[in-house]
Amino acid sequence: MKYLLTVPIVLACVGSSALAGDFVVTNVNSSGPGSLSQAINDANAAPGRDNILFNIPGAGVHVINASGQLPQITDPVIIDGYTQPGAQPNTQAVGDNAVILIEIDTHTWGGPVITAGASMVRGLSITGFNSWGISLQGPGTANIIEGNFIGLHPDGQTATAGNIGIEVKTTGNMIGGISPAARNVIAGQQSSTGVSVQGQPNTLCGNYIGTDASGLVPRPHNVGVLVSNGGVVVGGSSPGAGNLISGTFAAIQLSSDGTQVLGNYVGVGSDGKTPLKNNGIGILVAGNNNTIGGLAPGAGNAIAFFGSAGVYLEPSVNPINNAILSNSIYGRGPAIKLGVDGPHPNDNLDLDEGPNHLQNFPVLTSFTPVSGGFIVDGMLNSPPNTQFTIQFFGDETEYVNPARTFLKTITVTTDNNGNAQFSTGVSSMHGAIDATATDPAGNTSEFFLRESRFRNLSTRGRVEPGDNALIGGVIAYGIPLRQTKIIVRALGPSLAVNGTPIAGRLEDPILEIYGRNGLISSNDNWSDDPNTAADLQKYGLTPASELEAAAEIDPGNGGNFTAIVRGKNNSSGIALVEFYDVINGATMYLANVSTRGLVQGGDNVMIGGFIAGDGNGQFPFVLRALGPSLSGFGVQNPLPDPFLELHDSNGDTLWINDNWQEDEPQKDDIIAAGLAPSDPKESAMLMMLPPGAYTAIVRGNGGGTGLALVEIYQLP
Repeated sequence: MKYLLTVPIVLACVGSSALAGDFVVTNVNSSGPGSLSQAINDANAAPGRDNILFNIPGAGVHVINASGQLPQITDPVIIDGYTQPGAQPNTQAVGDNAVILIEIDTHTWGGPVITAGASMVRGLSITGFNSWGISLQGPGTANIIEGNFIGLHPDGQTATAGNIGIEVKTTGNMIGGISPAARNVIAGQQSSTGVSVQGQPNTLCGNYIGTDASGLVPRPHNVGVLVSNGGVVVGGSSPGAGNLISGTFAAIQLSSDGTQVLGNYVGVGSDGKTPLKNNGIGILVAGNNNTIGGLAPGAGNAIAFFGSAGVYLEPSVNPINNAILSNSIYGRGPAIKLGVDGPHPNDNLDLDEGPNHLQNFPVLTSFTPVSGGFIVDGMLNSPPNTQFTIQFFGDETEYVNPARTFLKTITVTTDNNGNAQFSTGVSSMHGAIDATATDPAGNTSEFFLRESRFRNLSTRGRVEPGDNALIGGVIAYGIPLRQTKIIVRALGPSLAVNGTPIAGRLEDPILEIYGRNGLISSNDNWSDDPNTAADLQKYGLTPASELEAAAEIDPGNGGNFTAIVRGKNNSSGIALVEFYDVINGATMYLANVSTRGLVQGGDNVMIGGFIAGDGNGQFPFVLRALGPSLSGFGVQNPLPDPFLELHDSNGDTLWINDNWQEDEPQKDDIIAAGLAPSDPKESAMLMMLPPGAYTAIVRGNGGGTGLALVEIYQLP
């Protein structure tokens, strides 16, 4: 029976070999007449490009037993699973409705190895491999791999364990294509890599990598696409050319020079808006002269990440000349991160060094509302007499789905002093405007808006003997590449309002610091420890009274720390416990601070103050006031119904909350942050806050009294 192959052959990719014979697979055996192995052997023996077709009797999926490694493909061939009666390629622009009826179960062996070149594999489901689903090896070039499910059963939903979906070691290959029928779905089950490209040039376009066939359900590899050699194009600016790529560590890793990443959905579902929420990093760059996005229409990528960065430049190899242009980036945290210890400050004339030469970012100085958008004024300081590309982005400041959406591009030229002023209209109704700068060599900066950090937390409360001490806690996260230090103070005698001492203040506080393994240090009078005393003076934190206490915490690699303030000789009174993050620019940061204390009436409420510093944008903080749930931890006399207020530095009330579930949008955000209180009477709020000083006050609703916990979390 002779089959006519109607699939168009792309001559630029597969060459111009003459068609030779057709070899038909008629059973699922691992070898022998009518098997796939026999058809490959026969095609290898017949000069010219042959067809391997399928006509296996019976309805439904036919699973070919490839319990031994399939023969290498050493002569050009087209293996077309869509010739099996009832099979058909995908017809959907979004999603994949391909009917695949030929599954190759490799039984832990690898799938087809092609060394011939000028070959095509389409319409197959390849599963069960522990090496590769398909491997393209030399000397052959110019192969097409399209319309397959790799690491995915024909149902389009069930992924199988594997190692590398498609391994590309040769040149001139096309993985996928711009038509819906050409789409490969390459799924993983926490496996190594979706597509590994070690040769160049090669093109990947139109594929779903790291999802099921719908493109909405993650089926990720550790890395979606790994490029180890330059001259590779991942995606494209034409309709249908972009890939959908997802991975748990990174969607794309560029350990290469000269790769183009264009028009892709990176960590974004096939609908173009749903973050898959499994990329730690969207795109990791460990090479030079790569282009992520571009200035041409359709070149920008949609990049979503969850936990680290949208585009991250690996500092160990100091990558430079990497242009990051016109991308829309979704995720909490830095959209572009030039090394592990950012965000980086600007420096005069941009003389510092690091990934992308630590290109200075533009500083936006004013935003004037006009019809349909803003007039944005700003300045860039960089090397003199140089033209730079400035791009503007709408910055969504809401918590659940924060986004930086590309809006506009302008160019500016620095003067003899290295300064370029600019003023431009931006059509946007977004809550904030962000910006990047790119030099002529393609070095793109970090974004202008950068995260605020806890710089100080202080809580005032009543200290009583026994369990009614004032207890403060802090959680420090990060990798301390530079020295990091937290200073803790316990104040009492010096407490005053407008110069008038507070009545009932604690006259002699004692401070204890606990870590994971118990007591770290204790202090009665701050001057007892000469090292602590010297640092208090250095940072301007010397207490006013010799009877007040202080201590230092070295967080190391992070951890949980607790400060307990007691009255000497079981004395009572109002005290203040304070935490100061005193090293600007340290990569360690305070992620959570909390204080437990006694809430009574009048001035004996609990007052927590904190400073969000170093940043210039709005970033999310959760505040909680807990009472009833403390009884589950053995706390006697918990505050039965806390009431929480947040005030700014002017004393204006920003938000109040009695029961955390009473405001539906707030409730949804708090649940999404994973910080919902366990008792409906407890209070919580999620606030997007710019840098500044803030005060949280915890009262007892209806004049109630008892022990309460005030907590402040900085969200990633």
